[in-house]
Amino acid sequence: MKNLYKPKNLQYFLSEFKNRILLILLFILILIIAISFRLHLMQVVQHEHHVTKADKNRIHLKPIPPIRGKIFDRKGRVLAGNTQYYNLGLVIERSTNLKQTLDKIRGIISISDNDLLKFEKNREYTRAYEPVVLKRRLSEIEIAKIEVNQHQLSGIEILTQHDRYYTHAKAFAHVTGYVGRINKEELKTIDKGNYMLTSHIGKTGVEKSYEKILHGTTGYKKVETNSHGKILRTLEVTNPVSGSNIYLTIDIDLQELAMRLMQNKRGSVIAFNPQNFETLVMLSSPGFDTNLFVNGISHKEYNKLRDSIDLPLFNRAINGKYPPGSVIKPFVGLAGLESGLIKAKDKIRCHGYYQIQNTKHKFRDWKRSGHGYTDMQKAIAESCDVYFFDLAYNLGIDQIKAYVNLFGFGKKTNIDLPHESSGFIPSKEWKKKQQNPEWNPGETLNVGIGQGKLQITPIQIAYATAILANYGKSYKPTLVYRISPSAQTKTNTEDTAKKIAIKDIRNWELMIDAMQKVVHSNRGTAHNINVKDSYKIAGKTGTAQVFTVKQNQKYDEKNLDARLHDHALFIAFAPITEPKIAIAVIVENGKHGSTTAAPIARSIMDNYLLNILPTNNDQPA
Repeated sequence: MKNLYKPKNLQYFLSEFKNRILLILLFILILIIAISFRLHLMQVVQHEHHVTKADKNRIHLKPIPPIRGKIFDRKGRVLAGNTQYYNLGLVIERSTNLKQTLDKIRGIISISDNDLLKFEKNREYTRAYEPVVLKRRLSEIEIAKIEVNQHQLSGIEILTQHDRYYTHAKAFAHVTGYVGRINKEELKTIDKGNYMLTSHIGKTGVEKSYEKILHGTTGYKKVETNSHGKILRTLEVTNPVSGSNIYLTIDIDLQELAMRLMQNKRGSVIAFNPQNFETLVMLSSPGFDTNLFVNGISHKEYNKLRDSIDLPLFNRAINGKYPPGSVIKPFVGLAGLESGLIKAKDKIRCHGYYQIQNTKHKFRDWKRSGHGYTDMQKAIAESCDVYFFDLAYNLGIDQIKAYVNLFGFGKKTNIDLPHESSGFIPSKEWKKKQQNPEWNPGETLNVGIGQGKLQITPIQIAYATAILANYGKSYKPTLVYRISPSAQTKTNTEDTAKKIAIKDIRNWELMIDAMQKVVHSNRGTAHNINVKDSYKIAGKTGTAQVFTVKQNQKYDEKNLDARLHDHALFIAFAPITEPKIAIAVIVENGKHGSTTAAPIARSIMDNYLLNILPTNNDQPA
C-alpha cells in the first residue's frame, strides 16, 4: 500500500528538525547560563546584601537604655534617684495598620484621650523604628492583658523605664536641677544612638552639666522575631553601662538649715571651704519642687511658678545681679593699701557727707551725724561711707575695677553649673562705648561703696570672701567631689591654685583684723551676732539701695513698699586663723545686713563649725 505521509524530501525535513532542536537547546543553554549567573550574583556577589535584607525582616536590634546615675550629698544620702516602672510602647514601622492596632489596644486596656494626645506629640520626634510611649506606668493586670493579646497587636512592646525622683527637692532645686523629656532642639544635638529609648535629659543644674556622666551608655539586644514582631529568641546581648553616681560637696543638713533660715525670704546663701573651694551651701530662695518637671509639668503648675512675683525658677545664686553695698569695702580698701595710695593710720574727718571739689552735690553717709576722724579699721568696722567716697575718688574707677577683678568680681567663677552670669563692673571704656557723656567722678564714688552700676552675683561675693580668707589664693569652685564607680575624686591641688600678688602681707592682716572688729567690737556693725566666743569671725555688713534717694529726700523705710526696702547683705569667714568656711548671705529687701543677713550666716557657721542648731531665739526675723 502506498505511504501517504512519506515526505517528498526526507532530507530537507530531517535538516529542518535538527535545526529546531539546536535552537531549543541553545535557548535552554542561554537560560541555564542566565539563571546560573543570576544565582551566582545573588548567592555569591550579593550574598551579604540579601542576607542582611532577610535578617532585617526577622532580626532586630533592640536598645537597652542605661540606668541614670544617682546624685548624693556629701555623706552619701540620695538627692536624685530612680524608680522602675513599665510603659506600653508602639513601634510605628512594625504596625501594619496603626488605627486598627490602637482600636484593639483600647478594647483591651484603658487608653485616655490625653494618652493619645501625648502619643501623637511624641511621634513627631521619635524615629519610626523606635517605640513611642502610648501609656505610662502599666499595672500588673494591664501588662498581663497586653501579653495575652500581643499576637494580634503588631508593633506593641512592654518597655522597662526608670523615673527620676528628687528628695529635698526645694532645698536643692537649683543645685541638682532636674531632668525632662528630650525636645526637638535637644534631639538635634545629642548622640541619637546612645539615647535610643531614653526619653529624658538633664535640663538644669548638675543634671545638665554632668549629663554625659550621669546618662551612661546604651546597650543592645539582637533578637529574632516573627511577622507579628513577637520575639522568638535572643541572639546576642551587649549590656548597657549605667551612668556614674555623683557625690556633691554639700551636706543635706546644712543646706536644709539654710533653707529654713531663709523661709519666706528671697535671696541667696552661698558658703565655700576656703581651703579647697568646695561648695558647702548653695541656696537660692525660694525654691520649687523639681519632681513636677520630670514627666511634664502641667500648664497650671508651670504658669503658677513662672508668674510668681517671687521668681522661684530663677537661680539667684549664680544669676542674681545685685549692688553689693558695703561688702565691697574690704576689697576697695585693700586696693588703696596695696597701691600705696593710703596707709593704715591715715585718717579723714567724716561730717556725714562728702563733696567733690567745686561741686554742690553732697554724697551722704548712712550716719547723718558722721563718724568723726576715721582710719581704715574704723571705716570697715563702722562702715563709714565718707572714708570710701574719698578713697574711691582718689583711686579712680579703672584702678578699682582692675583690683576687684582679681577677686573674681564681674567674672564667672566657672563653677560646675550651666548658665552662670558674669555680673558687671562699669568703667570709663564701657561708658564711652555706650555713647554717653564722659565718666562722672560721682559714679566712681557710688562704686566705691557698692552702689551705682555695679552688679555682682551672690556666688562672686562668696568666692571673693573665700579668696580674702585664704590670703589671695583661690581655686575653681566645685559642687562635685567624687564620681563613682570610677572612684574619680575631684580635688583641687596646689598646681591649680591662683594667687593674687601681695605687696605687703600686713595690709591683708590689717583688713582681716578690721573685719574682725565688725563682729567683735562694740561699735562694729554686726556686733549683735557676737554672742558666743567659741571662735572668731571676720565679717562685713552691707545694705544696698533698691532705688536712688534724691539729694534732699529722706529714705523713709516705714512708708515704702516692702519690695523697695534695701537689700541686706553679710559676708564672713571663720575661724580667722585657718578658716574653714566663707559665707555670703543676701536677703532681698531685708532692710539691714546686720539684723537680717548676719544672724543667718552666724547660725550656719555655728552649725558647720560647732554642730549647733539655732534655737527659736536665734532665728533671724
